[in-house]
Amino acid sequence: MRSLLKRHCRAGSGWRSTAISCGTSCPGSPLSSRPTPRWNLGVDIRSSSEALVELQRGDIDIAIGRYDRVPKGIVKEPIMESSVSLVCVKNHPLLRKRTPQIEDIGRYRLVTLPRRNSTRRLINKAFFKARIKMHNCIEAGTCQTVCSFVESGLGVGLIHTLCAGRDGGGKLGYLDMSHCLGSVEFSVVYRNGRPASPVFARMLEVCTAPDDKHPRKMVGRL
Repeated sequence: MRSLLKRHCRAGSGWRSTAISCGTSCPGSPLSSRPTPRWNLGVDIRSSSEALVELQRGDIDIAIGRYDRVPKGIVKEPIMESSVSLVCVKNHPLLRKRTPQIEDIGRYRLVTLPRRNSTRRLINKAFFKARIKMHNCIEAGTCQTVCSFVESGLGVGLIHTLCAGRDGGGKLGYLDMSHCLGSVEFSVVYRNGRPASPVFARMLEVCTAPDDKHPRKMVGRL
């Protein structure tokens, strides 16, 4: 489950969805004549609005992402929360603060997600509440790109904790910011009353069942 969410974040951070379609082989195809039917599993990237439309049409079976609201006939189940983390180059002064505040971050150029991103709106709200203006803010399409810009020395970044700690060279440091930025929720959505085929039931089980290695809440992990 966590690997799917990481792919989701790489593809477009909080404003994209992982769309999953699962079904038997098409009638009349060579596979459908076999005694044991094959299952087709497709995993694609969609915007959250596109995923909801395709769910309603029946083009996909499950979508994973961030959904504030869903239309009638669509079931939404929260599966994980992720806090927002500060990312800086190693030895940056902010990393010496155990709990940096918005005022501290506001002194530096900020690299973060696009304005249309729901996580960015959460960040903007926190800056507005603290009466701090973002100076020379740089937008990046994904958390991975934010980290690349920060590693290049363009500023300090704010990303999902889910995406933190993935730089291979260990050149970056991270601090959890849940104390002033809260967390974001990821959910799985699917059609209400959808026939429970074995592969759909199993995929839904994988998406919704927490375990010790993949906790539902990723806050203060680093």
